[in-house]
Amino acid sequence: MIDLSTCVPGQQVKYLCGEYGEYIGPTDGDFPQFRTKKDSGMPFRHTQSGSVPTGGYSHPYDVVKIFPLEPPAEQPMIDLSTCVPGQRVRYLNNAIGTFVGPNGKGEGFFPVLVKTEKGSIVSHTKNGKIYHSHLNHPHDIIEILPIKPPEEQPMIDLSTCAYGQKVKYRNGDTGMFVRPNFSGGIYTFLTRLTSGGMHSHTQAGFTDSNYGNPHDILEILPVETPAEPPMIDLSTCATYQKVRFANGKIGKVGNSFTRIGSLKVRTVQSGDIGWWWYTLDGKDRDLRGPEWRIVEILPLEIPEEPPMPEPTPTPQEMDYKSAYLQIANIISVAFPECEVTTVDMARLLVNENRTLRLALGLPTYEEVEDLTYTEVYG
Repeated sequence: MIDLSTCVPGQQVKYLCGEYGEYIGPTDGDFPQFRTKKDSGMPFRHTQSGSVPTGGYSHPYDVVKIFPLEPPAEQPMIDLSTCVPGQRVRYLNNAIGTFVGPNGKGEGFFPVLVKTEKGSIVSHTKNGKIYHSHLNHPHDIIEILPIKPPEEQPMIDLSTCAYGQKVKYRNGDTGMFVRPNFSGGIYTFLTRLTSGGMHSHTQAGFTDSNYGNPHDILEILPVETPAEPPMIDLSTCATYQKVRFANGKIGKVGNSFTRIGSLKVRTVQSGDIGWWWYTLDGKDRDLRGPEWRIVEILPLEIPEEPPMPEPTPTPQEMDYKSAYLQIANIISVAFPECEVTTVDMARLLVNENRTLRLALGLPTYEEVEDLTYTEVYG
């Protein structure tokens, strides 16, 4: 049994077509005297029994059910009137939306607009509800997220830039400062992209009036100080000592000096293309280009010394007298009837084994015989 006179504004109802709406309130005496509206906001007039007058026929938006009033589930306090445009909110379905601002159609029941994660603009009550009733909706707002402080950006002043100084654009690309743009109006400075395109900017680095241009300048990079080249003095080089040019090639220093005006110069062979005159600080006197400037004197190459031959081991010195005497003693024991002296044994060894004599460094056998004869016979 439907009786709309028992409803309170905002109470949820269900239509014959299956859609949902909510009770608005009585009319100002006009018939039919009860009003509802569906979720999209379209209003309908009803009799007390919930039907839309159609001359006895059913209407898709006849009210077929009135939902009982139940205390809504406790939610954190939401007040969208405290939000600023762009502030993020969290929905009941955990998705994130973005506060847009007032509805612009008067306060009414849904005075606040919020953009969903899919880009749709949806109106809400100030407390974040889609419906005025207790029924929940996936896009009911359950949390207002804190405002993130904007990221601090360095102060940009292109008037301080030097030619060639690098800059970084909003899209992450890198370019370089070129010069003032004398005919650019408020866009008084020019930069060049790495790819070659030119852009004009305000002194603060903006490319045009649309905030967020990909080629707005967000950072001026420090001036790159070129590394100081090492001190070059060709007068200290040995003839044919190697040097390195700025282009990476290797040359060698010659032995010829001369003077050109007040400059003392020396010959240097540039790779395989002949000899050229260089000032002693490494500059190409023939002005072939900066790539032929000498940037490094290579260490003098000292040829490796051949390995020292291993010394021939000196034969261990023998006590020949004792050795011969030992042999003589062995023979005298084995042959007691045979008298063998040390001198006889020495004479035998030397005469019979010339190779042994030479290996042991003994004198020739003639010398041994002469010495023996002199010792024995005087």
